Order: sequence, then structure tokens, then C-alpha cells
Amino acid sequence: MKRVGIIGIVFAIILCFTACHSSGDDVETVVTGLIAGNYTYSINSSNQSVVITEYSGSDQELVIPDALNEIPVVAIDNEVFMDHKELRSISLPKKLESIGDNAFSNCSSLVQVDFKNAKKIGDGAFSNCTSLDKIVFPDSLETIGWNAFNQCAALKTITFGKNICDIGQDAFGGTPWLYAQKEAFVIVGNGILLDYNGEDVEITIPDSVFTIASAFSGNTHIQSVIIPKSVTRICSNAFQDCISLTSVSMENSVTFIGTNAFSRCSHLMKVELSKNIEAISEQAFMMCTSLKELSLPDKAKEIGFQAFYGCKDLESIYIPKALKTIDKEAFNGCEKLLKIRYEGKEKDWKKMD
Repeated sequence: MKRVGIIGIVFAIILCFTACHSSGDDVETVVTGLIAGNYTYSINSSNQSVVITEYSGSDQELVIPDALNEIPVVAIDNEVFMDHKELRSISLPKKLESIGDNAFSNCSSLVQVDFKNAKKIGDGAFSNCTSLDKIVFPDSLETIGWNAFNQCAALKTITFGKNICDIGQDAFGGTPWLYAQKEAFVIVGNGILLDYNGEDVEITIPDSVFTIASAFSGNTHIQSVIIPKSVTRICSNAFQDCISLTSVSMENSVTFIGTNAFSRCSHLMKVELSKNIEAISEQAFMMCTSLKELSLPDKAKEIGFQAFYGCKDLESIYIPKALKTIDKEAFNGCEKLLKIRYEGKEKDWKKMD
């Protein structure tokens, strides 16, 4: 009782401090280190939400409460339940949105997860959960991180929700489910191209694909890719290390190219970018050592960190006047880059980061 009372007083003082100093403006205050039963948690006072940060229990059948201190639980922090090998089943809070990186990693006895209305599963969140054999993702789920279910050695059945739009590299690597996929184009969720098992060297992506995940990462055989107008996103690592890839053509439907999407495609000479891309993500074309010229779309506003790092044969590039930011080392190692055509004014060029 004494411990709970002290925590309550501290919490009340902090809330009073926030209220007395807000001056009518929204002030985001995070109160950390609060304890309720086996849970340590933090509260964000601006949106009245709880993040679970630690767990000290040993339950086998765990129902994580919907609220702590009458405030809804919206997230589980990184590594909170990692290595809890006693866990057999988990029921997540109704308003939970995000499961942190490695949150349940190495829970080797875990066989059942009720995801409720989760929206995001972090990197490695359930990796090495070697007893988990079946997953049903809710329609609320939008993102599955890198290695999220990697090495779940018993995982044979997966039901994908209809709104998943991003799946990270090796999310299901080392699972029986992935090994069982024999079709050339493995398409899941809301039109996500997850993997490619075909042998063609000239690839035309099917019209049923909306998002390309890391489907071709490390594929050393493909030589050309045609991306149809159905595709809007090319995610991180999508074509990384495709060392035989020489040309890429995409429709103007593409609005996003992720980190390392074409990095180390050492024979890539020609890329026809969508006119509607607004940013070149970090390391997107890093070490594309055969790329000679490139025109950035007129809507491009940002070139990310090391976006063209090590493109040693790049000789010319067109930069539109809309561009506002060139991040660090974007063109480092571009030894032959002598011609930059910039459509804006000199004063705007000088302002650029």
C-alpha cells in the first residue's frame, strides 16, 4: 500500500506540474517508471496513452490489460517480453497499436497470439518463437517489421489481413510457411509482393501487386524489371544486391522508394523514375557503380543520406527546382560527376542543406 501511495503522489505532482505550466498550449509530458502489478509503464499526458516498458511476471497464459491506471495501453516497448520462455499464449490490449522491436523474441513456448487491433509489429518482434505454428493477422494490421517472425520453425499457417501494406525483409525467413510457397510471385495481404521464386531474368511485375517488399533482395539472376501502374511503393531492400540487374522501368504511380531499394546493383545502367516520387531515400542507389546518368522527378524535394554514394560512373544528374535538401554524403564517391543541371535559382541552391 505504501509503495502504491507514493507512486500515486508522484504521479499527481507531475500531472499538476504539467497542468500549471501548459499556459493553454498542448504540452507533451511523458511520465516514466510507473508500476502496476507486474508491469512497468509510461504515460503520455498529451494523448493519455500508456506504453508498457517492462514485465516482471511469469504467467503462462497472459492477458495484457486493456488499460493501466484507467488509461489505454497503446504500445509495448522493445524487448519487454523477450526470453520469457514460460509464455504459452498472449492476448493483447484492445487499443494496442504498436508492438516494439524484439518484444516477444525467443519466447520459445509461445503457441498462440491474439493480436486484437494491432497496427504495427516491430523488427524481430516474434523472432525465434519456435513453437508458434499459426497466425491470424487482423485487418487493422498495416506494418510487419524486419525479421518479425524469422526462425519461427513451427510456423506453417498464416492468414493475412487485408490492409497490410509493408512487410520488412526476412519477416518470415526460416519458416515452413515461406518454404511452402511455390508460386513464382508470392503475393500476400493488400497486394504485397513478398518473394519471388521464378527463374526469369526479364521480369514484369503482375498488375495485382501494389507494393514490392524485399522480394528480389540478393537475386543475382534478374536483368531487367518492368513495374506496372498498379505499384505505388518500392520498399526497403526490394532489389538490393541484384548484381545482374541492368535496367528498371516504372510507371508514374510509384510515389515511394525505400532505403537501400537498389543499393549495390552494380550493373544497373538505366533507371526511369516515376514523376511522382518526392524523396530519394537514404542509400537508395548506393554503389550502383554502372549508373551513368539520372533525372530526378520534378516533384523531388529531398535526396537522402548516401543516396548515390559510390556511384563512380555517374556523370550527370538533373535536379529540379523543387528540391530542398541534399543530405550528407549523398554524392560521395561519384568520381565522374561533372555535370549537374539545376532548374532553380542560384540563391535557392545556396540555401540547400
